[in-house]
Amino acid sequence: MKTPQYPNAANRHATVTDPTPISASPGNPPARVLLVISDLGYGGAEAQVVALANGLGAFGLDVHVATLSTHIPLAERLDVRARLHPLTGRSPLALARLVRQLRPALLHGFLLDGEIAAALASLAVRGTVVLGSERSTHHDYRAWQRLLYRCVRGRFAGWVANSDAGARWHATAFRNDPARYHVVRNGVDTQRFSPGSGANVRVELGLDAHTPVIGMFASWKPAKNHAVLLHAVAALKRRGVRLRVLLVGAPVARAARGSIDPVSGVIATLGLGEDVCVLPPRADVERLYRVCTLTVLPSAWEGTPNVVLESLACGVPVLGSDVPGNRELLASGEGGELFDAGDAPQLANRIEALLGDPSRLAALRIAARQNAETHHALPRMLAAMATVYQATLHAT
Repeated sequence: MKTPQYPNAANRHATVTDPTPISASPGNPPARVLLVISDLGYGGAEAQVVALANGLGAFGLDVHVATLSTHIPLAERLDVRARLHPLTGRSPLALARLVRQLRPALLHGFLLDGEIAAALASLAVRGTVVLGSERSTHHDYRAWQRLLYRCVRGRFAGWVANSDAGARWHATAFRNDPARYHVVRNGVDTQRFSPGSGANVRVELGLDAHTPVIGMFASWKPAKNHAVLLHAVAALKRRGVRLRVLLVGAPVARAARGSIDPVSGVIATLGLGEDVCVLPPRADVERLYRVCTLTVLPSAWEGTPNVVLESLACGVPVLGSDVPGNRELLASGEGGELFDAGDAPQLANRIEALLGDPSRLAALRIAARQNAETHHALPRMLAAMATVYQATLHAT
């Protein structure tokens, strides 16, 4: 079977040129875009929405953000808070009222409920263009969710995926034309996320200056496979390998309520209580990467994971599970290595080998930063997304 092609997808190594501003003619106001997402919590899609809202003005766009709830901790990173419109109740009707007020030329929905709400709200103003998104390569959607999505998919002018694998999965899952997909990989702020000393943070966290630190930055969801890393660490501990683990993700309080995967239970069962430091998401996360000797992302599936890009930008090598999203970033050994998904013994061996090879680690640190700067810097993503918006608006 021939692999579907995505003509709108820019090659990762291609040169991205700045698009012509969408409303460049004198007297015309900037084209207005409304980004719609569930909330602005600490997540990959949420971080990318903030980056788009802050950076797309340079391309002749007036960008606003609508959240379907008032959970907006990342709002502090918005350059213009007045362009944020928190709604309540996840109501398409409330979003429709906002659409009638703002009259955006284009609605771009992120995550399933944001996409569905954007599609329904677009009916409020005739001619409003809608784009959807795909941020991963797999979802366990319920039957009613798939049915509802299929009911509104006719409203979408196309979809933006953050990986080739994500575009393929989404097109197959919903029987869409692959030609309607644009691939725009996530971008990382290489000024904020940059190499630096983690000495002060080690002191703050009670970590000594010499023990290697293995970091994992991920929400506590089953698909992130925290247990794979923890079992690998337990095996290394039995071998006498000295290290500490830094888990940065969901707040401990949420874990106690049982609302997410009980990672703390795995830590206790394996006897790793003194070896693991658990922290909730925090605004200065870039400082935490600098503490790490390397980071691990053992996910069962990914799109283009922000945490890998952030780690690379900080010059911290990554060991990632060999799944499509990680593979697109690390398959060439540009700052990291892959291991078989779910294989804790193999991961343990990879960690031990890297910790025992300082020259290899040093080379990976240099390659990691170069990978981020060359292929995934934020301006590249912004230019690519502006080009997609431009093409979509001109085609409708």
